[in-house]
Amino acid sequence: MAENLQFFIVDLVDSLFSEEANISNLKNSLKMTITFLSGECGWINLFKEDFASGLLIESNLPKELKELELKLHRDCQCKSFFMNNKDCDFFYTRDCKLINRGGLCLNNIIGHLSIPIRVKNELVATINIGFKEKKDVDREVIKFISKIFGSALANYIFMKK
Repeated sequence: MAENLQFFIVDLVDSLFSEEANISNLKNSLKMTITFLSGECGWINLFKEDFASGLLIESNLPKELKELELKLHRDCQCKSFFMNNKDCDFFYTRDCKLINRGGLCLNNIIGHLSIPIRVKNELVATINIGFKEKKDVDREVIKFISKIFGSALANYIFMKK
């Protein structure tokens, strides 16, 4: 695990920071993170100024979930959780009010690990990794992923302006 972790960290930093901040680097890095964590799919939701959540990028997201995430929504339970708690958590799709409104086909995705991305202690986004079964993850690795994506996302947002 340690050797794989070392390679993952080097590759992730290289992918996020070796070139100009752009969406393709973020998407490639998301794919690397999904693979490293043995996930099925992943997406990053960006929080807008009015605190609505919207899809920034995704990889292998089931079609119906992608369509749902593309629409701005204000009642994201993950975001509410992170406003009060700084740690990552696993959320079951069966408990998600947003997903359960439409009875979506999720290709056996039972839940997702949601990782908060903060810039200057402000919640700006979440990285979500979908799984077919609950996974235990190293919290320190997740904190690193959160911080490195936070830096890259801050660069991306700043470069867009």
